[in-house]
Amino acid sequence: MTSDKIDLGKVYSSAYFKGKLGVYQGEYETRKDVTRRFYSGVIKKFKLDDGFGKKALDVGCAYGYGVEVLTRLGYDAYGCDISEYAVNICNSIHNWSRCFTLDVEQKNSLPENTFHLITVISTIEHFKDPIVAITNTGRALKSSGSILVTTNNPLSPLCLINRRRDDPTHLSVYPPQKWLSLFKKFFNKSYINTYITLDRVIEEGNFFLLPLFGFTTVIKASNFKYANFM
Repeated sequence: MTSDKIDLGKVYSSAYFKGKLGVYQGEYETRKDVTRRFYSGVIKKFKLDDGFGKKALDVGCAYGYGVEVLTRLGYDAYGCDISEYAVNICNSIHNWSRCFTLDVEQKNSLPENTFHLITVISTIEHFKDPIVAITNTGRALKSSGSILVTTNNPLSPLCLINRRRDDPTHLSVYPPQKWLSLFKKFFNKSYINTYITLDRVIEEGNFFLLPLFGFTTVIKASNFKYANFM
């Protein structure tokens, strides 16, 4: 979907988080328990739940429930979001100043070599140019760091049932194969799964399994290829 169909300057105002845009109904805050469980599950699935002595960033943090989970796992965790409204609510709810307004699609918007883990949970599909966002987040990782991404799987029948294809704020909706191939261009190690219930991670080539399980694509990528951007 092209960006000329929505007003990007207004889409992530209070109207979005009160359920008046997109496909979700009701206040975003009502999803806090679902969000916490999802973050916890996917982070543990990829064995990234030992955060002590490490720094993390949640991109698209909204009200900060993911940052909250990362903090509980020991990370020195921060969040960023393009929505000033969401960031203000986030810092107020949690009584902290860990989250800030930032557009990660702006070149060099993040500090280099800073984070051990960056989470991009149900966010990358909102980017007009996900390649710029991937580049910025990759450069912000430490050499041993990982990025954890979840996004919609448009090949799944479940995606049709819950109307996720109808969300006008989803500007970059790709099948799992395309996401994997994109991340492999920027990271030396990329692994893919669909949702968090599969017993094993599907690595490279096993694409026949991808459309059959769950409506969420999950990618863990590490070892960013700095040479591509030097």
